[in-house]
Amino acid sequence: MKTKITLAGLILLIVTAATYLPALKGNFTNWDDDKIVTKSPLVTQLSWESVKKICTSFHYHHYHPLVTLWLAVEYRFFRLDPFPYHLTNLVLHLCNTLLVFWLIRLLCPGMAAAFLTALLFGIHPLHVESVAWIAERKDVMYAFFFITSAIAYVYYLQGGKKRAYAAALLLFLLSLLSKAMAMTLPVILLLIDYLLHRRVDKKMWIDKIPFLLLSGLCGVIALFSHYPATNIQNTFAISSLDKMIIASYSILFYLGKMIIPSQLSCIYPHPQRAEWAVFWHCPLICLFLFVAALISMRYTRKIIFGALFFAVTLLPVLQFFPVGHTIVADRFTYIPLIGIFFIIGTALQWTHDKMTRHPLIRRTYWIVVAAACTLLAYTARQQVLVWQDSFSLWNHVIRYYPSVAIAFNNRGNILNDRGEFDAAVADFDRALELDPLNANIYNNRGFAYNGKKDLQRALEDFSRAIELDPTCATAYNNRGNIYNLTGRFDDALADYQKALQYDPDNPGTYNNRGVVYFARGELDKAVSNYNEALKRRPDFAEACMNRGKAYCAMGMMENGINDYTRALLINPRFALAYHNRAHAYLSIKDYDRAWADVQQIGNLGFQPAPSFLQALQKASGREKP
Repeated sequence: MKTKITLAGLILLIVTAATYLPALKGNFTNWDDDKIVTKSPLVTQLSWESVKKICTSFHYHHYHPLVTLWLAVEYRFFRLDPFPYHLTNLVLHLCNTLLVFWLIRLLCPGMAAAFLTALLFGIHPLHVESVAWIAERKDVMYAFFFITSAIAYVYYLQGGKKRAYAAALLLFLLSLLSKAMAMTLPVILLLIDYLLHRRVDKKMWIDKIPFLLLSGLCGVIALFSHYPATNIQNTFAISSLDKMIIASYSILFYLGKMIIPSQLSCIYPHPQRAEWAVFWHCPLICLFLFVAALISMRYTRKIIFGALFFAVTLLPVLQFFPVGHTIVADRFTYIPLIGIFFIIGTALQWTHDKMTRHPLIRRTYWIVVAAACTLLAYTARQQVLVWQDSFSLWNHVIRYYPSVAIAFNNRGNILNDRGEFDAAVADFDRALELDPLNANIYNNRGFAYNGKKDLQRALEDFSRAIELDPTCATAYNNRGNIYNLTGRFDDALADYQKALQYDPDNPGTYNNRGVVYFARGELDKAVSNYNEALKRRPDFAEACMNRGKAYCAMGMMENGINDYTRALLINPRFALAYHNRAHAYLSIKDYDRAWADVQQIGNLGFQPAPSFLQALQKASGREKP
C-alpha cells in the first residue's frame, strides 16, 4: 500500500508540475502585481517598522500579513526577478495537491477517489489564476494551512490527542492570516464530523468554539478591510432577492466553467443591476441541485458532504457581503472545487467498482478518464501561457470579452510604459466608451497625452479625473506635473498638497514638490521634500539625485556628490546622475573624476552638454578623458 501511495503522489507531482511549468517563465503583470508586490512599500522596504505595519494594517484592501511578509522576504533576496515568486506559487500548489490526496485518503477508503480528487485539483484550468498570478499568492498559501488544519483535525478525531487539536487550531490561524476565506473552516470541520459519523454531543460543539471565535474575528476584520463603510452600506442596500440571484448565478457559473473550462478570464463582464432579473431561473436550478443532494443522503453521505463543502467555502465570495467589484472570479474556486472534485472522484471510483467488471470495459473506462484529464491539463497549460505577461493577459480578455473597460485601460497602461502613446490613447478612448465616468481612465489617458507632449489635453484629462473623483491623488499629482512644466508653480504646489492629503505616503509626490521648490529657489524646502520622499522610499534614485542637485546649489558639494553616488548605486545606468556628479567634480576641481563620469555617460550611449564639456576641457586643460 505504501508503494501505491508513493507512486500516486509522484504521478500527481509530475503531471501537475508539467501542466504549470510555463508559469516559471512568466513575468509580473500590471493586474495587482504592481500594487501588491513590485510597488508596495510594505513589500519593497522590509524593516522592523514595516513588519509592524504589515501586522497592523490592511494591504490593498486586504488583511493577509503572512502573505505580505513572505513577499517582502522574497523581494529582499530576489528583487524584481519573477522566477522565485512563480516557483513559490508552484511549489505551494504542488504541496496542496498532495495535501488534498492525503485528506481524501483519510476521509474515505479507496485510493482511486483520493487520487482523482487530487488530480482534478492539481490540473483544473480554473486553478491557473491562483497559481500563475503572483499577486494571488494568498490563495495557494491559505489553502496550504486550511487543508493541513483539516488533516490535523481528522487525526484528532482518530486519536483524540490534544496535540493534533492544537495543531489544527494553529494552522487555522495561519490560514486566516493568509486570506479571510479561511473563515469557513469551522463549518468544514462539522462536515467532516458528519462524514466520519462522529456522535453529535456537547464535546463536538465545544471543540468548535475556538475555531468559531477566530473565524468571527477574522470576518469582522475582512468586512471592513475590503472597502469603505459606504460600500458596505451600498451592498446591504441591495435586496435579499437580488443577492440570492447573484449568489445562485455565481454558483452555476463556477459549475459550468468547471465542466467546460473555456473562455476563462482574469475578469468577467459585470452584469448590470437591470440584467439581474434575467438570471431568475438560477435560484431554481440551485434549489433543484440542493434537493438532489439531500435525497442522496439516503444512500451516501459523500455527495452532500462535497456539495456543502463547495457551497460553504464559496459563501464568503457570493456577494452577500462586499468582497470587491467582481461577481465571479476563477480564483474564488481554489478551495471550494475540492468538494465537487470529491464527488466526481468518489463517483468515478464507485462506477469502476460496480459497473466495469469486464477487463475491456474497465480499460476503456480508464482510457476515457485519462483522456478527459489530459484535455484538462492541456487546457490549463494553455491558460498558464495567457499569464506570461500583462500584454498577453489583456489581449486574451479583450479577445473574449471586448466589453470589459479595465482590459483596455490596463493594456493602455502597458503601451504608456512602452512609449507607444498613440496606441495607448486609442485603448483609453475605447475604455471610456465602455466606462465614461471612470476617473482612473481619464488620468491614464492624460498621462499618454503628456507623453505625446499634448499638455493641454493632458491637463483637461487630469482635471476631468479630479472632477469625477475629487480624492484621486494620482490625478492631482499628474496635473501638478503639468503645471510645473508650464511654470504655474503655485498651482502645482496646490495640487501636490491635495495629492498628499489623499495619499500622504507617496514618495513621488514629495519628489515632485521638491522639484517645484527647487525651481522657485526655495532650496531648504526642496531638500525637506526630497528627505520625505527618501524616508518613504530609500531606493528612490531620482529623489536622491534631486537632493544632490539641491545640496550643490546650496554650496554643500560633498553632500551633493554623496547623493549622486548613492543614486548611482541604486541605478548604475542613471546617466543624468553621472552628468550632475561630473558638474560637481568640476566645481571642486576634481577633473579626473569628472572625466571618468563623462566616460561613463558615453558608455551609456549619451553625450554631455556641449557647454559643460567645453568648460571641463578648458578647466582641466584636456581634450578628452
